[in-house]
Amino acid sequence: MIKPDENASILKVSISFDGFGSGTSDNISSALARPYRKVMNTGKPCGELTHIFALDEKNKSYVLGSLEYTTGKRVIFYLGLMDRKLNWYTHKGQMHDEESKIGELMDHFTLEKNLKKSHGKQK
Repeated sequence: MIKPDENASILKVSISFDGFGSGTSDNISSALARPYRKVMNTGKPCGELTHIFALDEKNKSYVLGSLEYTTGKRVIFYLGLMDRKLNWYTHKGQMHDEESKIGELMDHFTLEKNLKKSHGKQK
């Protein structure tokens, strides 16, 4: 179960899964919290959310990311990686490694509703 802390002045997410573990995060950069930014910034609701976790051989859990199915029928993937910096990117099918984009944090990837086009967004 994932639930926001109603008494917090910041978004605090607590997670608990039977047989998988539990934890709390108040890191707004977390893949668990980033999908809620739209609600906090604009008041518009999130779409349907699915959080993706992995469990290693030592029973330590990791956030791989979050998927959002938006009301506009798009699929957004919020990366769970700690280091989301770009070292290359593509634009209109061309590979680039220009300094203007490299080093920026990748926020999410969006698959458009036609399921044929996608784009990435940096923050």
